[in-house]
Amino acid sequence: MIESVYNGYSVKAQQKCLAHLRQHFKKVVKLKGGNNQALGQAFLDLIDEAFAQHKQWRQTYDDSTYRTWAIEFKLRVTLTLQQWLGGAGYEAGKLLKSLRDKAEQCLKLP
Repeated sequence: MIESVYNGYSVKAQQKCLAHLRQHFKKVVKLKGGNNQALGQAFLDLIDEAFAQHKQWRQTYDDSTYRTWAIEFKLRVTLTLQQWLGGAGYEAGKLLKSLRDKAEQCLKLP
């Protein structure tokens, strides 16, 4: 069973990281110009999915299903980062670079 620690990061720390990312991407959606709204929404959708999957796991403790989802999810996050990184404006670009550099901390596999 998945415990309250993911590779040295507590569940609370992981969720705090995702919650902070969600707040930042909500700000990106509100930025004027460029593709900020679409970029921000793409990541909000991924983060909301992560929260929903974690909630489902807390209800079922189905580790196998959660691990399968998490592996596929990390790939989708990586592909979404690659898709948007080159075309992001300054503020959104800083956030994406930070996510790219710190993704392992926020997206630990159980």
